[in-house]
Amino acid sequence: FRLRFIHALDGSKVSADRHWSRLKKVVGLNQEEQLTCLPLGESPATAIIEEIARGRYGTIVMGKRGLTGIKRLLLGSVSRAVLRKINDQTLFLVD
Repeated sequence: FRLRFIHALDGSKVSADRHWSRLKKVVGLNQEEQLTCLPLGESPATAIIEEIARGRYGTIVMGKRGLTGIKRLLLGSVSRAVLRKINDQTLFLVD
């Protein structure tokens, strides 16, 4: 198997890269481990679903963003949208 780390941008790529660098140190990942940033502009769910189709992933592990209550109801859920669109993959949602 191969691990790939994907992030759907909601801010700048520079900010995501800085956060990724700190995270790798905290969890002890190899410093050469890359983060693939999906482009801003499309919905995060659409970007993730397209990446899953392109990359032929078997298992997906997603973290939730933390929206609760009315915000989640109004904005929808990325993980819910991804779950509805995948066919042959297993999805683990980490709270």
